[in-house]
Amino acid sequence: MSARSLVSRLIPPLAGHSHKGQQGRVGVVGGSFEYTGAPYYAGISSLKTGADLCHLFCVEEAAVPIKSYSPELIVHPLLRSDAALARCEESKRSEVLTEAVERIAQVLPRLDSLVIGPGLGRDASVQEIARKVIAKAREANLPLVLDGDALYLVSVDPDTVKGYRNAILTPNAMEYARLCATTRLVASIDVAQAAKIPPAQLSEALGFPVVIQKGGVDTFSDGKNSAEAFFPTEQDLCLSSDLACANSFMG
Repeated sequence: MSARSLVSRLIPPLAGHSHKGQQGRVGVVGGSFEYTGAPYYAGISSLKTGADLCHLFCVEEAAVPIKSYSPELIVHPLLRSDAALARCEESKRSEVLTEAVERIAQVLPRLDSLVIGPGLGRDASVQEIARKVIAKAREANLPLVLDGDALYLVSVDPDTVKGYRNAILTPNAMEYARLCATTRLVASIDVAQAAKIPPAQLSEALGFPVVIQKGGVDTFSDGKNSAEAFFPTEQDLCLSSDLACANSFMG
C-alpha cells in the first residue's frame, strides 16, 4: 500500500453535519527557548492531516514565536523552564510545577491524542512536568506519541512508559541506541550495534508500546506484530512525516 493510500484511509472524511472538534483534537507538549520549529510542525501536521484542533503546550519563552508561525494553533505557555523557575521563590517552585501539570491535565479530557517531546528540551523542570503529564495521560488511557526529548526522559526512566501499549515511540538512530542501552539490549550507547536490534525486541523490553525504527525502510512493532513501510518517492516521503499524528488521533 502506498503512503498516499494509507494516509487517505487515516484522514477522517469531511461531512456536512460535522462540527469543529469532531474530526480530531490533538495536543502537543514541547517547545523551548531554542526549539520552536519542531512543536509547530507537529501541531500543524496534525491539522493538515485532518484534525480540527491542536492545543500546544510550551514554555513562556517559546509561545510568541510559535503563535506567530500559525494562528490556527491554540498555544498554552504552561511549561516552566529552569530559567523561569529560578526567578520564583525557592519555597514556591514545587507549587509552580504542580500547577503547570494540573493546568495541562485539565485539557487532557478534551483531547483525542497527545504528542510529547518535539522541541521539549532537557531542562529539569520541563522534564519533570512532562513525566507527570505522561502519567496523567496514562491514567486517562490517552493515545501518546513520544518524540525528541520525551524519549530522553524514557531513556532516563523507562518506567515512564513501561507497560503502556497506547503509546508510539518515534526515536531517531541515537535515541534508539539510547533506549537499547537503557534496556540493556546493547552494552553501551552504540548506534551501529543498536541498529541490529529489531524494534519488536525493544518494544518487549519496554512493556510493549509501539516502537518505530526509522531508516530507508521504517519498521513498526508492538512487540508481537511488525510491519514495514517504504516511501519510494519524494512526495511520499513528505507524506510519511504526517502519519504519526494522523494515526494517533484516530486511535
